[in-house]
This record gives sequence, C-alpha cells and structure tokens, in this order.
Amino acid sequence: MLFDQENPYRGGLPQSLKLAPDDFSSCVSPENLDAVEYEAEWSFFVYMAADCDLAECMFDNLLAMKKIGSNRDVHICVFFHGPLLTDTFFARLNRESHVENDFIFRFVNAYSNKPETLKQALVNNMALYPARKRMVVLSGHGLGWRGALRDDATWKRYQHSGKIGYPSVNIADDIALLENDRRKVMAQISGRINPNASFKGSVFDILAFDACDMGNIETQTHFFDMAKLLVVSEVKEYGIGYPYEAILRKITASPAISPQEIASYLVEATGVSSRAVYGENPPVPITQIVVESSRFPDLLRYFNVFARELTGYLNNSGGALITRCINQTYSYDSVHRDLKGLILNLLDENCLPEPLRSAANSLVNLFGQSGGLILAQDVPGGRYLPNGLSVYLPPPEKFIQSYKEIAVADQGLQSWISFLSAYYKYMLAGNPEKNPVTMSA
Repeated sequence: MLFDQENPYRGGLPQSLKLAPDDFSSCVSPENLDAVEYEAEWSFFVYMAADCDLAECMFDNLLAMKKIGSNRDVHICVFFHGPLLTDTFFARLNRESHVENDFIFRFVNAYSNKPETLKQALVNNMALYPARKRMVVLSGHGLGWRGALRDDATWKRYQHSGKIGYPSVNIADDIALLENDRRKVMAQISGRINPNASFKGSVFDILAFDACDMGNIETQTHFFDMAKLLVVSEVKEYGIGYPYEAILRKITASPAISPQEIASYLVEATGVSSRAVYGENPPVPITQIVVESSRFPDLLRYFNVFARELTGYLNNSGGALITRCINQTYSYDSVHRDLKGLILNLLDENCLPEPLRSAANSLVNLFGQSGGLILAQDVPGGRYLPNGLSVYLPPPEKFIQSYKEIAVADQGLQSWISFLSAYYKYMLAGNPEKNPVTMSA
C-alpha cells in the first residue's frame, strides 16, 4: 500500500511502483460523513499540486495540518495530487487517524494543472464542508502568468517504462473498483445533504499561494476577483512551504479571528519559519505580502496610465534613462522587475516629465497609503530590492510569445504590452524585425 509509511515520498520516489488492491479503494469515515454540510466558523482548504519534486515536503505539510485536525469550528481539507497514480485524493484531515481514513474521494489520471480540476476540488470543499470564513491555499511550483501550478505526470514515466505493477491483469478492472467505491461514497454523502439547502458559494476570504513567482501583476489580474485578500510571494517560495501547523493553531485557538488578522499572521509566521531555517540573510529574499483585492482595479488603472506615459517618454528621448532605471531595478529571474522599485528609480531622476512623475507617484502612494493595496508585508523594500509585486520586463531574447495573449486580453495590461513593443524597438534599433512583440509567433 502506498500509504503504509508515514510519508510515502521520504527519501525519493521508488524505482518501480507496485500497487495493491487497497490503493484502488476509498470510503468516507463516520467522522467526515457526520461533518458533511455542517457550517463551521472556518474552512481551511489546501490544493496541493505535488506531482513534482516537492512531493515529500508537501506531504510533510499535510501531516502538519493533520496534527491539528478538523473540529466543529474548523474544516481542514486538502486535495493532494501525488506522482504515484493512485495517490491523488480529496480528504478532510483529522487527528489521530490513519491518513487513508481521512480520504473521501480518490482519483487516477488527474491533472492538477488543469483549471477544471481546481474548480471541481473547490466546489467539493465548499459544498461538503461550508464555513462562514474560507481560506484557500494553492501549493506547488508556481509558474506565474504562464499558469498557477506545475504537473509533471510522473506516473506516465512508470507506465511507459513498464514499471507499474497492478493488482489485476487489466487495470480497467482496478479503476472500475475505485469508481464503484466513489459512487458508494457519493450515495452516502447525498443522504446527508439537505436538498433544499442553498449552496453558499462566493468569493473566498483569503487566497494564498504557497508557490514561487505568483507575486506579479499579471498573475494577480487572474485571481483578484476570487478572494477578498491575496497572499503572494514575488520571488522564491522556500520548499518548506507555509508553517501550516502554526497557522492552524492560531485559527483553532481563536476561531473568531478575522481573515485580515490570519492573513497578516500568515505573512509574519512564514517569515519567522523561513528565517529559522535559512537565517537572517537567506540566499533569496523573503517576500510575502497581503494584497487587498478591492484595491487591485485601482492598481491596474494607475498602472495603465503609468505605462502610457512611460511609452510616450521612451519615444521622446527617454530611452537611455528608462533603460538605466530598469537595469538598476531588482530582478530575481532576469525576466521580471520589481514594480515599486522601478517606479522609485524613475522618481529619483530629476528630468522626469511631469505627467510620468504624476503617474508614478499615484502608484507609489497606492502601495504605501494606509488602507491601500498592501495590507501586510514582509519584504526587504527600497529602490534596489523586492517590494512585493513584480512586472514582466524581460530582455528581447527572453520574451515569451504567449505573453501577448494574456496582455491583450486584459485591459489593464494593454498599455504595458505597447510599452514593451516600444522598448524593444529602442533596444533593437538596428534590427526592428527582431522585435518579439511585433513578430509572428
């Protein structure tokens, strides 16, 4: 059985995969069945895209959540997508039970990077285990604006190399048993749900990204209307992940705690736990912020004006100054630049045209004002360091063509793609045909 040991990914993945009949079975425990449709104070749901090299760390995080366990005040649920074919499940976690006893649904051939998988997991969680306050965490390898999470489809490598042993001669028979178990679970759950109850679906209170590279303006345009508060990291999110045990202790000890308080605590606790492991000067800066989603449309509006004024100045002899400021601005991957740092570097220039200076000041004020865009933060800050949100600004040779699609589709980014086109035209003065924005894909 895959889950005979505490963490099935400890020490790396097996060379070959031998599955047992119990790996194709699932049921719902009396405790989890009894909790169906009970409205708790909090729902804490983690979507774990663990079909990657983070499986061991992410399962440790699951076990940390399980140490706290669900109760009548807090539903603690996970969708865990692992690399070993039948290690994908939706569960409500409880203390002092075997992890498989927490499984409610088990899946094969799931793809955690597909929007429909995430949507179904969210619907399952909201419908089965409602709560007055809801926090969702997306955990895994972040891909920024290219997609929320990574899925390596590891089980296919076992399959292609003939290194999966199935309980039956025909895997279809094993999958049929699992489907039959799922139907039984659904029948039990359906018997617990009041058919006249209204579905309490709405935006989440907190949407947090325990993933790298999700603190850029482009990514946030896709998620800001899903939750009242967003918790993101501009740069690398360390492999240990969030301090889940500490966060859940805080919630279970004080269920009346507000979403604003728990989001701020998440930023604080993540900084403390990361520094405990990596020291006061970690190899990559710690960058955690809480974004007030209601102010994000203001950010897009001000950013749109800023990009237009920046393009105008670029086309009117400002190319050298803008390039110098870009090169001075913090970049963790050579393709993103810290947004506030770029603006601060521009504002430090005395010859900046007044319309551009005014647009830049509007953005800086939004970052810094009380009740503004950033509710809480743990970032180095300043002109030359990360401040919490980045923007896509690669050199011409690193520009990805698919960026044009997301920028053109979003009204708040259309002026930025125009700036990039003008910037590359300036940078490639001798070779305008190589401008990646204007050339065909």
